[in-house]
Amino acid sequence: KIAINFKGEGWISNMRVKDMDIRSNNTRILAYGNVVGLPYIKNTYFNIVIKDVSCSYNDFISQRLGTILSKVHLPKIIERLGEVELSGKFKGMINNFATNLLVSCQEGELNINAKGLTPNNSNLTTYSGEINSTRIDIGSLINNSMLGGTTLMADFSVCGKSMNDLKGELKGNLNDFFFKGNTYNAVTVNGQVNGKEVNANLKVNDNYINMDLDGKVGFNGNLAFDVEAKINNANLHKMNIVSFADTNALISANVRANCS
Repeated sequence: KIAINFKGEGWISNMRVKDMDIRSNNTRILAYGNVVGLPYIKNTYFNIVIKDVSCSYNDFISQRLGTILSKVHLPKIIERLGEVELSGKFKGMINNFATNLLVSCQEGELNINAKGLTPNNSNLTTYSGEINSTRIDIGSLINNSMLGGTTLMADFSVCGKSMNDLKGELKGNLNDFFFKGNTYNAVTVNGQVNGKEVNANLKVNDNYINMDLDGKVGFNGNLAFDVEAKINNANLHKMNIVSFADTNALISANVRANCS
């Protein structure tokens, strides 16, 4: 059962949406704004304020969403987010837009500033922007007690319709990153996705460890990976990884692992 309350004025081609309220079970959408250009959706300009979108994993899978959306299978990790609330703005056309969103859930908050662009001679949309979070609990999200909360600042870009043509890049910094009882404040991540191959670099520069790790993972048929890490002055005792009689013992090493 879906309840829709809509208040607007103007013509279909130039409409002012005063208030839109859509509710179904515990899912709700509250928004207002202006829409110019309908019914030609590709030429329609949207200037929408999203007051509130609220939904959960259980709400999504319980809806009768039709033949298209019913084929969207959300990963179970989404269930750990609990109730997800979203607010923000959407401005532009379907093939060229900008959006600013605040996403809140029981694991933390994310601020997303993003743009989407589909060139006239292409059917692929490139999404790019930045993500900021003052606190997100990675450990709870992936159900790993060794990890905890962190702050996040990252730039991203992604394009593609499937794993075969997917291209993406992420550059980010983690601060207040919790791992096995310690907090690390200088962690950088740089990753690229090209089809079924992922390349990533992780750097940690902290009092307990200096590490520079490069990794490559392939998903062509069988899983394959190649990882190389340069570790300097790692205090495994204070990192709560290994207990040594000498609590100030430091370890430096070059490590290489691969599987194909």
